[in-house]
Amino acid sequence: MNQMKKVPARKGEPKTYSYTFALPQLVGLGAGLAVALTVFFVLGILIGRGYRPEAEVPELARIMPVPVPANATAPEPQVLKPEELHYMEQLTQTSGAAKGQKAEAPKPEPKPEAKTPAKDDKKTKAEADAKAKADAEAKAKAVEAVRASEKAKVQKAEAQKPKPEAKAPARDQNGEGVFDYVYQAAAFKDRDPAEALRRRIEGTGLKTALETANESSGTWYRVMVIYRGTPSSTDDMREKLRSVGLGRPIMKSKKPAR
Repeated sequence: MNQMKKVPARKGEPKTYSYTFALPQLVGLGAGLAVALTVFFVLGILIGRGYRPEAEVPELARIMPVPVPANATAPEPQVLKPEELHYMEQLTQTSGAAKGQKAEAPKPEPKPEAKTPAKDDKKTKAEADAKAKADAEAKAKAVEAVRASEKAKVQKAEAQKPKPEAKAPARDQNGEGVFDYVYQAAAFKDRDPAEALRRRIEGTGLKTALETANESSGTWYRVMVIYRGTPSSTDDMREKLRSVGLGRPIMKSKKPAR
């Protein structure tokens, strides 16, 4: 039975305790310690298997042993071949024969002779150059032929296109030809009188235009009359110009009307 007795301490001395255990209690205490140590050992093994320090420290992976898979088969033992059994005897015989014979000095290897360019090589190179030149000329001729063929096709297509019909000159009811006339009615050094004359001419029903000309004597403003009609109808146009005080106008151009 476990008993604890308190031993009275003397004045000035520390307190002391004494324990008394029976045999069954000592056995039970030892068994409990053994079970606890066993549990700690098993837990240590389980935790140690799951922990891989080489995954966190790459340097350890180089020195750690490679685990052998459980299903790996052991390599089969190699058996010496019959010719390998006599290797030692052959080695002994060879060494004995070498001792009885004098070592011969190695013969120098013959130097390769320098090759000189042969006539056949020159001939082959000339033939290759001539062939390349002929091929280039043939390609150039083929390209020129293709270009000429394409040009001929374009010219043929242009020739086959229908040409626009030329319009006949316009004619009036009497069969007289109609023309577009441009006359110069007058010329001024100032713009204002030229504009005033234009307004007077247009008041008669004729069409006018103002043309500016830079000459050595200065700038001239020419009053031009634009008229379309037959040669016989130009008499009416001149009569209208005379009505505004103008003389005979100067014809600048005459073109058939289309």
